[in-house]
Amino acid sequence: MHSLFLLVYLFLQIFVVFCSQPKRVVDRMYISFDRARYCVRRLNGTHEIGCQSSIRGNSGRMYMIDNDQEFHIYLTDKKLIDSFNSFIIVLNVNLFNTYYIDYLMKHLDKKLNGLLLYLKSNLSRPLDFSHDDQCPNNRNSFYLNQTEKINWNSKGTSLFFRSFPFPIMLIDEEDDYKRLIEFYRQFNNSQSSPACGLELKSFQNAAHTTKTCMTRNDISHSLIDLQEIFCDPIGGLNIYSKLPQSIKIKPDQRSLKSVILILVTTDSFQMFLKPKGSTGGVQQPATALITFLTLAHLIGQEQDEFKKQNKEIIFVTLDGDALDYSASFKFMFDMINGYFPIGNKNEQPIKIEHIHSIIEFQSLSMTNELWIFKRSSS
Repeated sequence: MHSLFLLVYLFLQIFVVFCSQPKRVVDRMYISFDRARYCVRRLNGTHEIGCQSSIRGNSGRMYMIDNDQEFHIYLTDKKLIDSFNSFIIVLNVNLFNTYYIDYLMKHLDKKLNGLLLYLKSNLSRPLDFSHDDQCPNNRNSFYLNQTEKINWNSKGTSLFFRSFPFPIMLIDEEDDYKRLIEFYRQFNNSQSSPACGLELKSFQNAAHTTKTCMTRNDISHSLIDLQEIFCDPIGGLNIYSKLPQSIKIKPDQRSLKSVILILVTTDSFQMFLKPKGSTGGVQQPATALITFLTLAHLIGQEQDEFKKQNKEIIFVTLDGDALDYSASFKFMFDMINGYFPIGNKNEQPIKIEHIHSIIEFQSLSMTNELWIFKRSSS
């Protein structure tokens, strides 16, 4: 996949459950869950991934599946499935993997109108789960002659990179789960009415590819004065910092292999976002960032000693590497074209031939062990 992804604006972020009893006022019929996390649509140069609802939302008969046994009982109940035109399946988050999702999509086909995942409590979280590939970012391997994928992320499902024709949401608050199951038990104990249904709303205007979405942005801006945004770019700013004593000016040319780059990524990604507040992703960069800042502080205290090594140390934070290394691509583009560093016209640009070594900090998992990986390049 290409290095540029776009994250669309979410105009409607509502998840409601309704119980179809006649002659009830609206506020007695609908119960809203405004803390549900939602899957969004993402685009790149050629494809779209993620999920969204129709403009009016997706609704259907609610059916709750808590374990593997209930899953297969439901799919073999042909009478129940034939009785309704659409279903919103409420699925235990422990069953959220390619086997169960593909099975549902194959057997329900267009009757599968949405998927709601639930977490009973923090104690019931899956022992392991990854929505990334088994070989993350394998489309941009450092080893150009490598033809075989190294599937080091054995729990990867690749669900993040799939395009679903229906909305998917997640409730991870215990009290929301208790309210949900209360209504389900009250109204779904038989096939007769009233029955409990679900409505998922997560409509987004973006579609098809990055180019299509950006073109729609430009057309919208030219026709109306009010700016309307259909999609936003993912990523931010790369930030660099140097020791004051190591700044090189043009009369003092840099030697080959005299620059040491110390890198850390500041972004992450996840499949389900929150309507409000910050949303953390997998492989949170906090641990690596703290180590990075601590090292910068220690080196700053020993500048005179490091100056004797005749090496220039530059600290860089990369924002946008979680998806296809887009931040690294931009960093390399600036370096190849003589745009790095910027801000001081008297300073000589740093080129690839000036790089002595690159040290990058990342956190791979919650573990008490420390692993150091090294690759030598001539």
